[in-house]
Amino acid sequence: MSTNREFDRIPPFNLEAERSVLGSCLIDRDSLLIVIEGLRADDFYDPRHRTAFEVIASMAEQNNAVDSLTFREEIKKLGLEERLGGLPFVAELMDAVTTTANIEYHVGIVRDKSVHRGLITVGTDISRMGYSEEIGIDEALETAEQKVFEIARSGRTSRLKGAREVVTSAIGEIEKRLAGGLDITGVPSGFADFDKLSGECSQAAFTFLLPGLLWVKLLLLLMLRSMLPSRKTFRS
Repeated sequence: MSTNREFDRIPPFNLEAERSVLGSCLIDRDSLLIVIEGLRADDFYDPRHRTAFEVIASMAEQNNAVDSLTFREEIKKLGLEERLGGLPFVAELMDAVTTTANIEYHVGIVRDKSVHRGLITVGTDISRMGYSEEIGIDEALETAEQKVFEIARSGRTSRLKGAREVVTSAIGEIEKRLAGGLDITGVPSGFADFDKLSGECSQAAFTFLLPGLLWVKLLLLLMLRSMLPSRKTFRS
């Protein structure tokens, strides 16, 4: 009698990486932000780690201080201390952190293992649909496509930056522009009077509440003007 050993294997996980990212949340604020932005509770394999992440994320959402002491007090208040393991569990999280400098790499490990587990689950579901004749082929294909798309979307990552890194970069860019003799630090619109009033257009935020066509025309005008030599300006 043959058996399918592929489905008897233990799903991929890395408990050390899970402990490391949770411990980093209790040590460093920037690491905390990276973890709660880059992971979900379902990404953790260990149910205790999943619960700990939910508690930490909730504390951060409420703008409460997050460290080993406040975390332990919070799980006490929620009646979770015995379930999670109390002080030994917190110490285990802290001991798993060798450095917070590699937090993004560790977050990536946890996320990658989660995606692999998701693929296994989706693969099993698709296999069941393939053997079932109760579901129409179009519905089965659509469901399978949706499940795979959700896994693909959860596996995509973006480069998350901490507040310190963003502010340092912005200040450096402003200082560089000022050192070059520019008295305005944004993108020039081409209209001298407007630039003086607005400080030029910010790279990240340039929004006007204008009727659709007028907004499009202005945007195109500014884009074209930004490509012209800076010494040529339109006087209003």
